[in-house]
Amino acid sequence: MLRHACQPDDDPRPAYPPALLHIRRASLRRSYCVAVVCLAGADPTGGDDEPAALVLVSHPDGDVGTFTAVIRELSGLTPTEGHAATMLLQGTGVEVIATRSAMSLNTVRTHLERTFSRVEVGSQCDLVRMLLAGRRGSSCAPSRPIETPACRRRYRRIICGLMQYPRFLEKPLRSRTSRGKARLVLGARQTGKSTIFERLRGASDLLIDLQERGERARLARDPAAFTRALLPARRHRHVFVDEVQRVPELLDEIQHLLDRHPGKFTFTLTGSSVRRLRRRDANLLPGRTHRFHLAPVCAWEIVGRDDTVVAAAPTALGAERFPERALSDHLVLGSMPAAFIEGKRYRATLQTYAEAYLEEEVLREMAARNLGAYSRFLELAAVESGKPINLTKISQESDLALSTLRGFYGVLEDTLLGFTVRPFGGSPRARLLKTPRFFFFDVGVRNAVARLPLDDGILATQAGQLFEHWVACELMARIGYLGPGWRLGYWRTVDGAEIDFILETPRETIPIEVKYTANPRPADAREVERFVQRHPKQSRRGLLVCRVRRPEQLTEHVRAIPWDTL
Repeated sequence: MLRHACQPDDDPRPAYPPALLHIRRASLRRSYCVAVVCLAGADPTGGDDEPAALVLVSHPDGDVGTFTAVIRELSGLTPTEGHAATMLLQGTGVEVIATRSAMSLNTVRTHLERTFSRVEVGSQCDLVRMLLAGRRGSSCAPSRPIETPACRRRYRRIICGLMQYPRFLEKPLRSRTSRGKARLVLGARQTGKSTIFERLRGASDLLIDLQERGERARLARDPAAFTRALLPARRHRHVFVDEVQRVPELLDEIQHLLDRHPGKFTFTLTGSSVRRLRRRDANLLPGRTHRFHLAPVCAWEIVGRDDTVVAAAPTALGAERFPERALSDHLVLGSMPAAFIEGKRYRATLQTYAEAYLEEEVLREMAARNLGAYSRFLELAAVESGKPINLTKISQESDLALSTLRGFYGVLEDTLLGFTVRPFGGSPRARLLKTPRFFFFDVGVRNAVARLPLDDGILATQAGQLFEHWVACELMARIGYLGPGWRLGYWRTVDGAEIDFILETPRETIPIEVKYTANPRPADAREVERFVQRHPKQSRRGLLVCRVRRPEQLTEHVRAIPWDTL
C-alpha cells in the first residue's frame, strides 16, 4: 500500500526513489533512521503548497516495527526478510540478528541471500547501500564511483553499528611493523573481532570466514587449496582468516607462504579458543606471529575517558568512541561492544550467551565429555567468580572430582572465558595465601552464566562484588594491550589482611583497593597505606577506587579516585 501511494501503477511520470538515511546524534548514541518518501502526484521541487513527501523517523532505542514495514514495502521483501534487512541497516551483526530473532545463523544467512536475490545485490554492503540510496538492482550504484578511502570506510561502517567506534587494537594492527607477518587476534565470542576485520579490510583484501560450514569443510579436506588460491597474486596481499582454530591445518600453509614468499603476504587471523592451537601438532608459527588480545570495551575506548589515573592509553583514539554509560549498566550488563549499542535490549543477547558458548565452543572443541556436568560447573564457577578458587567447595556442590574441576577451569581459560589473578609474590616477610582468583572476562557474561536477573536489583546484594569484578576486567584489558612488564596480582595474608589488586608496572607497583562507596574514609585505605610503607622501593602510591565524585587524599600515600577516572 505504501509503495502504491508513492507511485501508483497508472502514473506515467518517473518515480522518485525513497531515501533511507542515518542521522548522527550529538550525544554519540545510535543514529536516527529516517525514511523520506515522495508522495504520488506531488512535486518534490516544492512547486505547490501540497505535501510533497512523507518523512518517517525511527528512534534507535524504540520499536523498529514501523521502520521494518517501510523497508519491506519499499523493497518488496517478506516480513522476515524485511526484519533482517532493517536490523542490518541499523548496525546489527548477523550473529546478533540470529539471537534476537530466535533463528540459527544459517537461517539468517539464507534469508539475507534471498533478500540479495530479490533486490538484485550481491553483498551486505550493497544491500545497505541500496537501502540508503532507495534504489534497486543496478541503479543502486552511486552517480560517481566510490574510490576514496573515506567513502569506502563510511560504507563499511554501515554494515555494523559497532563499526562507527574504533577499537584500541586497530592502531597496532594497522602498523607496518607487522607487514609480512601473521597477526593472531585472540578474544572471546562477541568481543568485536569480526568488526575489526571489517574496519581493517580493504577492497582488494581477501576474507576467509571459517564459520561458514562449506568453506570450513572445503579447506579441512584440502588445506593446500588455501595456498593455491593465493599464489597467483602478483602484488602484496592482505589475507584475513576468521576463527582459524576451526581449521588449524591452515597454519602450516601460512608458514609455507611466509617462508617461500617473504613480504608478499600479510595474514590477520582471529580465534576465540586456543585449545586446538595448543595441541602438540598445531603450528603456532614461531618467529612469524605477532599476537594480540581483544578484550571487551575498556575506558580508553569510551568518550570522555582521556585522563585515566592507572595505565593511561599510550595513543589517543580520537573523538569518535563508545558512548558513556552509567556504572550500574557496566555492573549488570557488562562492557561487551553490543551492550553499548543495544542498551537494555542487550539482556536478551546475554541470556543466550551461556547456551551459545556451551554449544559453539565447548561441545564443538570436545573440551568436556559430559556437557551436563560442565554446565553445572559453569554456573558455580560464575557464582564464585572473583574469589580465590575453592575446588573443595565446588566439588561438594557439584559432585565432581577435583581433577575434573581443574580440567574444567582449564577449559574456561582455553576458550578465553576467564582469567586468573595470582597472589603478589613481592612480600617475602608476609605469610600470604597462594590460591589464585578466577574472574570471568566480562561482568555481564558472568551474571548471565550465573543465571542472575539482569536488572539493577542485583546491586542490592552484589554491588561490591560486581564492582570489584569490573575493576579486574578493566585492568586486565589494559594489561593485555600494554604487553610485557605489566602484571596483575592480589595480596592476602593468612591473618585476613587483604588488598584487592596489586598492579605491577615497569616503573612501580600500585596497590589498589575497591570499595562500592561514595563516602570513603581513611580506615578504608589502612591496608593500602601499610603496603606502601612496607614496600618503599617498589611502591610510592596507593589507590582506592570508589564512587566518590572527585579525588580525595585519604592518607599520606593513598588517594580515593572516581571509578570513571581509573
